[in-house]
Amino acid sequence: MIKKILKWTAWISAVLALLFVIAYWTSPYWVPGQLAKFLPSSIKLESLELERPGLTRTKVKNLTLQIDGNTQLLLQLANTELHYSLWQQKLLSVSAEQAIVTVTPAKDTTTNLGFQLPQSISVPQLPVNKLSIEQVQLKGIAAQDIAISNIQFAGDNEQLQLSSHINWMGLEAELAATVGHYQQQLSSINLEVQQNSNKLSVSTQPLAQSGWQFSLNGQIAQIPFVQIYSADLGTINFDLTGSLQQVGDKQFAAQLAEGSSFELPIDFNRSWFEQQINSYAKAYGLSLDAKKLANQANFAFAAGKATDIQFSTESQILSVNGQLDINAKTKDIELTAIADSINFDLTKTFSAPEQQISSQINLTINLPATQYQTTEKTMFFSTDSINADLQSSVQLANGNLAFNTQQLLARLGKTNLKSASYTVNLPAHDWQGSADWSQPLAGTLNQEVAKQERKLSLKLAAPIDVQALLDKETVKLSQFKTQVDLNNANLQASYAAKQISLSKQPLTLYEVKGSLKPDPSNAAINGNLSFIQASYLTDNVAVDYVSGQFDWKLLKQTFTAKGSLQHSQSTIPVRYAYNLKGGTHNLQVDRSSLPMLTLKSWTPFLKAYPALQVTGGDLNISKLSGDPLKLLFEGAMSIDKLNLLYDKLALNNASISDNLSKQSALQGIVTAKIDSIELAAGIAIRDLNFKLDHTATNYRFKDISGQLLGGTISIPRFDMHKTTIEPFSLMLSNISLQQLLTALESEKLSVSGNFDIILPLIIKPGSRQITNGTFISKKPGVLKLKSEGGKEANIAFQALENFHYKELSGTIDYSSEGDYIITLYALGSNPELYNGFPIKLDLTLRGNLPNLLYSMLVTGDMATPVIDDLKQKQLLKIQ
Repeated sequence: MIKKILKWTAWISAVLALLFVIAYWTSPYWVPGQLAKFLPSSIKLESLELERPGLTRTKVKNLTLQIDGNTQLLLQLANTELHYSLWQQKLLSVSAEQAIVTVTPAKDTTTNLGFQLPQSISVPQLPVNKLSIEQVQLKGIAAQDIAISNIQFAGDNEQLQLSSHINWMGLEAELAATVGHYQQQLSSINLEVQQNSNKLSVSTQPLAQSGWQFSLNGQIAQIPFVQIYSADLGTINFDLTGSLQQVGDKQFAAQLAEGSSFELPIDFNRSWFEQQINSYAKAYGLSLDAKKLANQANFAFAAGKATDIQFSTESQILSVNGQLDINAKTKDIELTAIADSINFDLTKTFSAPEQQISSQINLTINLPATQYQTTEKTMFFSTDSINADLQSSVQLANGNLAFNTQQLLARLGKTNLKSASYTVNLPAHDWQGSADWSQPLAGTLNQEVAKQERKLSLKLAAPIDVQALLDKETVKLSQFKTQVDLNNANLQASYAAKQISLSKQPLTLYEVKGSLKPDPSNAAINGNLSFIQASYLTDNVAVDYVSGQFDWKLLKQTFTAKGSLQHSQSTIPVRYAYNLKGGTHNLQVDRSSLPMLTLKSWTPFLKAYPALQVTGGDLNISKLSGDPLKLLFEGAMSIDKLNLLYDKLALNNASISDNLSKQSALQGIVTAKIDSIELAAGIAIRDLNFKLDHTATNYRFKDISGQLLGGTISIPRFDMHKTTIEPFSLMLSNISLQQLLTALESEKLSVSGNFDIILPLIIKPGSRQITNGTFISKKPGVLKLKSEGGKEANIAFQALENFHYKELSGTIDYSSEGDYIITLYALGSNPELYNGFPIKLDLTLRGNLPNLLYSMLVTGDMATPVIDDLKQKQLLKIQ
């Protein structure tokens, strides 16, 4: 049995060996036929030049295959080795040293039906599972042949894998692809390409219903063959995920998944960048230091949430709904736009009514020193820096572009505003506000153009201190704040300041408020101004506690205002004009009235006399016009029913008129009439008249005359200066000394008769002097001096008890220290003494009585201290 089995085994082995020998020697004749059977119907074997094949493989000198389809491929392989299985009748693998692939578009006789997105892709049955080619030359795809090397292909029933190295026009790239399939239908594609530092990954797969899901990501450090003179592109990063569907004829729908992004950095050429910035700024009157601006920019967009995109290749209409975050930024400027709705017709202009965009933008600006100059070069603006933040919604619909801000913030560095007549300096400050802006882009003959709507509101976030430099003045505004409102063509602003003061003039306004509104038709600015308190404090004028309200206008170089000043219960109508270029002021006061109590508070030199009281009188202004800062006025004013009290002095019912001239500060001519001045009890100057020439610092009284003690009082000239009074002479004519003594209630001394008295006075601060004063009797009279000593008294006192004088005269001197010298010459007799024998008396009275004049004129208490001094010093001399 064992021998029989071995015998049959030997026979079978011999037969098989014979068959293999026959197959080997006859294979050049039957292998091409068998190989053709291995290929699918779409691949035709054009030519095959074999070396002697083996039972499992064969070497092919040349192999040409034609692959039919919309695009025909002609594959020519050289030095190829085929691996096959005769038993399975299957081509297992192909390896080749060199291949040439020629791509030829197939002739299409059909009409243009447009692009159709395939719902599925069939994966043809491939003749081999493995393919290896060292060098491939691809022709017909580009102008220059593409060299592909080291191609490795492997496949099975589920996926196909391909890797290769590509060289085209000096570019080298590594390619790896994986194609998944199921039942000859494509299920997925994954493609990875790397060229130097450039990387690209593509992944796609069909959706369950229709369309394709895709993923595209990678980075491009350098775009081949692209060179931009004005900029260098940085590394482009992108990561896009979504789906694509064809929803109709030439109608496509895509969806970008949330998180899809694209980023493009750009480094602009420095010189080109600065030139463009300067050129653009110049077109709008701006100037800034472009060298301080960063020339690196970054552009990016991302899908904030799933975003639907629809596009028609026929109508060229693009529709986007979702959220696209678009960002463009440099170190100095960043713009972010969040678009949630876009409907755009690519065949029409941006201003067409069909275009619609709904988005939200955020703009951040950080600029260095910036200047702006108006077209007419009449205004120049400069600031150290500008930092701004804008948040706004943007709507484009019906040919109208609309902005609506939710936040508007701007921070400016030190700022300067300059014109031909003034310069305004502002410290660093912040603005905040809002804006609603609507701009029609275009209109048609059948459609009315929408009206332009512009609303802007800006205000200072915090008060600041401002300085305004005029040609001849500096204005300082403390705690200044303002708000600017624009409503279409109507611009108006409100402002307020804690204090406004001038540096060269002592004028200060407190709690200032106002508004302004430009008048473009007249090239003017109108406004109003009010203040709670104003003060103008100089050595000559001290106006204080005055409030005011004014309407004003700025027309070219002239500022005018009209309104009123209020003090207590008084209102003064005022007009004011200021020439900004020439620096001239003009104040006009219309007919008005002020109580003299107010005038006293405005007159500094009267404040040195706190005991002075104004009990009546009004200052009436007929009209006053002039420079309030230089105090140059012309006009007329008067004082009626003026009543004053000073200690025991009283001025009653004075009437004064003043005619002012502009020749010097507060220059004018005064005429005055006073009913009476009560000096002491029973002593009064009546019907006093005088004239006065005055300026702000000098007063010259002339022709002072009045009635006193039955006679007259006069001062020919009396000059007062800012701090001094020039010597003058007080002249008393035909004065009744008895009226004086009676008024002084003198019980010991009486004198009948009238006297002429001349008192040269020198008045200095804190002192009064009389130098070489004289008195003389007009006619004989009687002098009686009561003496308590009777016959025991000094003979001189006895003579004066009833002295009938024929002559009575003397001199008076009074020093600034209060020392007085009174010399008395008397010639007469006492009928009761020595039978009326003639007596000549020479008296010299010396002593120290401070404030003698004050005692005489005001208190009326002079005789007693003089007589007491006379008694003590025994200065009577009888001849």
